[in-house]
Amino acid sequence: MHYVTAFDISDSGYRSAGFPAFAALFALLGVLLAVYRWRRGESWNRHPLRNTLLALLILAVSLVWTTLAFSAIYHHYLWLMAERLPGGYGEVEGTISGLKPLPEGGRVAESFCVHEHCFRYEGGSGQPVHEGQAVRVTYIGGTIIKLEVGAASK
Repeated sequence: MHYVTAFDISDSGYRSAGFPAFAALFALLGVLLAVYRWRRGESWNRHPLRNTLLALLILAVSLVWTTLAFSAIYHHYLWLMAERLPGGYGEVEGTISGLKPLPEGGRVAESFCVHEHCFRYEGGSGQPVHEGQAVRVTYIGGTIIKLEVGAASK
């Protein structure tokens, strides 16, 4: 059977940058708050210790958040890319069963099974999958690193 690639982690790149980027934005806001407070002398001078500690606390929390969020998510991505080497992944080929599509609200992950292997993923795969469709799934643990769909199946 001929398969068409619907998703490949090596083509998609590091897609989870939004969470650490939001944290970095929060850090930037902490810096801007500290600069703004420092330049406005009257409010800064009335409570200098409190304002200094508040600005430093906001900055410290946001920097720790940014660092931890980025390192945890990026570490998982690098691990998946390293495991793509031969022998580090599993592959299953068959038809989709037990498909639970993304509901209208989009808050719950989609899931499906191929033989005894079940997969959950958030967001679309870029190409819809249907019950009974022929697929080939390359995975590490429960994470799909490549999804190929049968070109002739409906």
